[in-house]
Amino acid sequence: FFPESWRNFRQWLLLRTGTDSPKRIAIPDSAVPGWKGSWKKFLIELMYLRAKWMLYPNFRNQTSFSTNHLEPGEHIAAKANTLDHDPADFTVPLLRHEFASLLPGGALPRRADQLPRLDLFSNITDAATARNKGVELAMSLGEE
Repeated sequence: FFPESWRNFRQWLLLRTGTDSPKRIAIPDSAVPGWKGSWKKFLIELMYLRAKWMLYPNFRNQTSFSTNHLEPGEHIAAKANTLDHDPADFTVPLLRHEFASLLPGGALPRRADQLPRLDLFSNITDAATARNKGVELAMSLGEE
């Protein structure tokens, strides 16, 4: 994200965790509202409502630009958590070289809107459909 996106998210997070906030925003068919302590829950709400997209790489062997470092939190080493975690279940290999050669045509498209878009449920969609769904949910909450 660019700084403006993080500022918008911070404003949303303050609004959502404030006393006047709706306690639950139910994205249709989504498990997100049930997440208790995750900041990502609020990020997904904001992205859904505003039809924003996140770019995820899809390299072979789940190779990625980042991985989970298994820091203590909600699920890892939490007091109530009795599961033993195998790091292999939570980490992915990191990309350790130039990645342009791994991309179709050796480069990213010049415009992000040329990339395929998947909705929250991995269904192919488009910007207009996502925007309409976000507006519909916002209107049901009494917002715009």
